[in-house]
Amino acid sequence: GGVVQRELECLVSGLVKMNLMQDSLAAYKTNLQDKIKLAVNNTLGSNVELLAQEPQFPSQAELQAAMEADAAQGKKASKTLYTITLLHADHFLFLIEQVFESTFIILHGACLCTGLLARLVHQAMMTEQFNNAAGAAAATTTTASGGQRTFAETQMLETCKETRRVVVHLIHSRIQTLFDKRAAKHEELSFANFVKLMRATFSFLNRCDSVYKAGATATTLRSVLTKQCKQYFAKVSDKCVTKLTITLQRDQWSAEKHIPDIFQEAMNGLVNSSEEYKRQAALYSVDWKQKQSSHNNKQQQQENDTTNTTHNTTEQEGAPVQLLAVPFDSQQQPQPPSTPTTATTAGSLLPRLVVPNNNNTNDSTDGGSSTTSRGYPVSSSLLLLIQLLSDYEKMMFTFPFIATDIIQKGHDLIKVYDGQTSRQVLGAAAIQTAGLTCIQSNHLALAGQCLGLIADLLTALIKKYKQLLIAPTTTTTSNSTTTHNSTTTPTSTTTTTTTSAADNKPPTATPFVFPMLEKLLKDVQMHRSEFVTKIIGIMQDTIDKNHIEPREWSNKGMGHIKTVVSQIHKFQNVLKKYFNADEMRGMCTDTINCYNSHLQIIFSSIDGAKTNEHVRETILTYQANIEKIGLTVRDPQLGPSANTREAVLEFFLG
Repeated sequence: GGVVQRELECLVSGLVKMNLMQDSLAAYKTNLQDKIKLAVNNTLGSNVELLAQEPQFPSQAELQAAMEADAAQGKKASKTLYTITLLHADHFLFLIEQVFESTFIILHGACLCTGLLARLVHQAMMTEQFNNAAGAAAATTTTASGGQRTFAETQMLETCKETRRVVVHLIHSRIQTLFDKRAAKHEELSFANFVKLMRATFSFLNRCDSVYKAGATATTLRSVLTKQCKQYFAKVSDKCVTKLTITLQRDQWSAEKHIPDIFQEAMNGLVNSSEEYKRQAALYSVDWKQKQSSHNNKQQQQENDTTNTTHNTTEQEGAPVQLLAVPFDSQQQPQPPSTPTTATTAGSLLPRLVVPNNNNTNDSTDGGSSTTSRGYPVSSSLLLLIQLLSDYEKMMFTFPFIATDIIQKGHDLIKVYDGQTSRQVLGAAAIQTAGLTCIQSNHLALAGQCLGLIADLLTALIKKYKQLLIAPTTTTTSNSTTTHNSTTTPTSTTTTTTTSAADNKPPTATPFVFPMLEKLLKDVQMHRSEFVTKIIGIMQDTIDKNHIEPREWSNKGMGHIKTVVSQIHKFQNVLKKYFNADEMRGMCTDTINCYNSHLQIIFSSIDGAKTNEHVRETILTYQANIEKIGLTVRDPQLGPSANTREAVLEFFLG
């Protein structure tokens, strides 16, 4: 209150006159350090005793084993620290929150006291200079207000600032020790418990920032937490890769007959880049550094004490890449991210997981059925991949400061799927690992379409991540800075570097991300085309096995054509289950073209083929049978005129 402040003013004034203020501030700093150490130790000790009554508290045998293991490596720590290391996740969270509360009270008090002392010292020194003309001859530095500051005053004000830095450093170093000791334990936490722990810790750091009022308070502790987040996700990713690899090795490559809605929702979320989706997802993020509104920033500038001669707003050095986060009301209750139920997002088609034999509106009217143009039948292993990628994205939005690490691990997961799919099906490894008797065209078709979905998904993800990822904004402002149309223009006395989210550019810290994803996309597309080529090759090999010599044509020609058309129809029925109408026709057309070349060779070797009625009747029968199954003798891209009776006869007989 006012009485206490007046008493402090008298005390500070007296200490300044007696030249004892600097020594008093140094003693205050030492006293605070001792107080913090005692507060942390007391908080840990009392709460460990409290938790000792709870189930799952570490036993004496566990403590002894941990101490002996460290002793063998020449390490040593207190029994309390070993106990904390072995605590259950919920118990440690309770304990660390108690530490946060007790140390924050001390930090808050220290910041208030040092701020008040700084103002009182400044007032006392100004009064002293005014009353004592000799003081004006002291060595001076210029203050922000243009007055003169003595060396003694500068030294005392710096001690106030140093006291706050020491307090923050000591508190964070004690907390860092606990996190370092439990690093291995944190890697084993469930995702929910890990998020709770990190959210509580980063929230504490942000509270410290709010009272410290001199930028981010502790690069080291934030770095430790960021490292543990990366290590945690790396371990999760390793488990996901192992699980996916085992599933791929056991996959029978049979299309799923029913796909639960949860997988379609996961797919929708993966490709959804709408502002609403990003806003909802941002509600779950753990803030690496406190976000402040312009009103709060203005208020903070007004509250700065006299220890600052100029105001600089600078992002903490080494800040990790952030995701573009949409501001939201802190009082608003988080809602689950919404996902679209339609097949389009932001005007573009999105990949859809579909069951084979769905009706295709783009198909011909021949009664056949196939998947839609952007729908894909899926195997069990692909469903797992989609779910894992969806989980990765949830982690990315939860920990946006390690977004590039998560994207890279997602890339590695897709790469494993791509490589293993080619190995299992194209390389026929599934015969050994999954017990298949042989690799058939339906296995190839399903695997190829699974890669087709991945290619479309990667295309959407690359576009989405380019919108999400931004470089950290670094800005230095002063009174000499002007702003025009959201662009900061420095004067000759100010240097400003700004990277705007509106530029929609990838982060400079992660130039490898998008070339890496684009290369993977090309690899997936290439491998998918290899599956299509293999399917066409099987169709052509089957036709080649029914090879007929020209001399046999008069007796076997008509039967040979019917056999070949029947085989093409069988392949067509298989392909309809997996490919859309255009892709299916394209593969059948390649096969028909191959057979057409064989027929041209035969007809060219028959004397008088142009006028031979049997040959002409055979060709027209071939055309009728091909058209009966919804195909054409010649490539439909040549136009309707290329498939008239006369044009087909001219094509074969010249």
